[in-house]
Amino acid sequence: MPLLTSQLRQATLIATMTTFREHLLKTFVFLTDAGFSLEIETYRPDVFGNYVAVFTAPDMQIRLVSDKSEVFVDIGLADGSWCDKEILLNRA
Repeated sequence: MPLLTSQLRQATLIATMTTFREHLLKTFVFLTDAGFSLEIETYRPDVFGNYVAVFTAPDMQIRLVSDKSEVFVDIGLADGSWCDKEILLNRA
């Protein structure tokens, strides 16, 4: 029975991940319309629904980090590092 339980958990996680991916794509359709693709790095529905998702375009990356329902947005810089969007907005 433990193997069956493990397989059921895995199948549930895959279904949940698919639904979650669809949710992000629908919510951030303006990014995909602008040529970004979505990569979900982590998703933990069992831990407050925390996730790390990255929208990538040829010349830019946008990372969304959700921690206990609080979402942070970082911008990928050319050197491969990440910068909080607020720092960039304050310099504009």
